[in-house]
Amino acid sequence: MSFMFHPYPYLDPNAVNPVAPPPSVQKGLRVGPKAVALAIAEAVKGGKRRVGIDCYPGAEIGALRAALQQYLPEATVIDAASLAMEEKALDEKLLPYLPMDRDRDPVLLYGRRFEEGYAGLQDAKKVEALSKRLREDEGAVIVAGMGALSESLRTLYDHRIWMDLSPRQAALNYKNGLAKNYGSSAAKPYALMMRRNYYVDFETALNTRWSLIRKGALDAYIFADSPESMRLLPYGALLELFDELIKSPLRARPVYLEGVWGGFYVHRKRKLPKEMRNCAWVFDLIPMEVTLAADFAGGGF
Repeated sequence: MSFMFHPYPYLDPNAVNPVAPPPSVQKGLRVGPKAVALAIAEAVKGGKRRVGIDCYPGAEIGALRAALQQYLPEATVIDAASLAMEEKALDEKLLPYLPMDRDRDPVLLYGRRFEEGYAGLQDAKKVEALSKRLREDEGAVIVAGMGALSESLRTLYDHRIWMDLSPRQAALNYKNGLAKNYGSSAAKPYALMMRRNYYVDFETALNTRWSLIRKGALDAYIFADSPESMRLLPYGALLELFDELIKSPLRARPVYLEGVWGGFYVHRKRKLPKEMRNCAWVFDLIPMEVTLAADFAGGGF
């Protein structure tokens, strides 16, 4: 777990998978917050008046919310983070999962996995109030942010979207002050935020994402390592892209980390940036750390 605290900010340009995408990918791909917001606006104007956009922790979803307010001024855009329990109560609830015992755990590495989902992190009264609004409001309503597609809410939407980013970029966003833990009013020291992520926030989001995939409850998918070049695909087109990718050998985009020992063999072999002091670790195929990149004419994903 601690390895991912400090991934090096490098995207290996050789770790991409060339693919000939099906027509649905070329037709459905939207790039950039403006294009993504316009695609969602089209869905709303086509009758999908309730939109839920959930995301992986660390995703810079604020850029999309701002674009949606610009291109859908008649819609109500709600930050899903407002559904969280009161911060002090939430911190107290999570203390058994994140014990502060520096005698037994001097660097505060260990914890216990939180398994209650967003139902255990959100204020039930706030969720019920939003549920009522989604059922009764005559105007368009967009709920965007972590927990928007919790089990209590997801059936109330006409259009469900997941915004993803790579675990590497998520860690960098927390490290660079671009993200904070769910329900927190401000960022905490980086190591504490990442500890909370590994036992609570990441686990909750991953379980939510897997539930949505397993139940076929998504209409579109956004990949947003870079907010200014975020990419949206209709979910059906994404699955068709995956079908193409698995027709040939795959390579995951690795994560490289500096460390306190050695690491020059991989540094030379992979022609890593000279600014990188060494490469003590390289994760080539660990699901919680790496991601896939597809490269095709006219774009990529």
